[in-house]
Amino acid sequence: MYEKRELIGKVFFALAVLILIQMLVSPLTGTIINIDEYWTYSLVNLPFMQGMTVAVHDVHPPLYYLILYLFTPLGLDNLYLLKVLSVVPYALLMLVSAFKIRKDFRWRP
Repeated sequence: MYEKRELIGKVFFALAVLILIQMLVSPLTGTIINIDEYWTYSLVNLPFMQGMTVAVHDVHPPLYYLILYLFTPLGLDNLYLLKVLSVVPYALLMLVSAFKIRKDFRWRP
């Protein structure tokens, strides 16, 4: 029974890694944006104080917009940057999960 649970855990972790890869590659393949991305793009293009005033009333935490404001002066394509920065929390969660799983279950890469 333990071996089945371990196999299922490995399969789910592998799926999560594949989703992460897809999330990183999808901004490269097209410029289609949804309403939420358009809202974020518009908000980040506002002056900082005005944007933070609007962000306080949004469903996303203001820290998310603050992080986006910090990276927008890099001069990269803003839309691509916004999409990639949205993947960073997921990637960090995957990294923490990998270390935790490896420690708890002694998985070897």
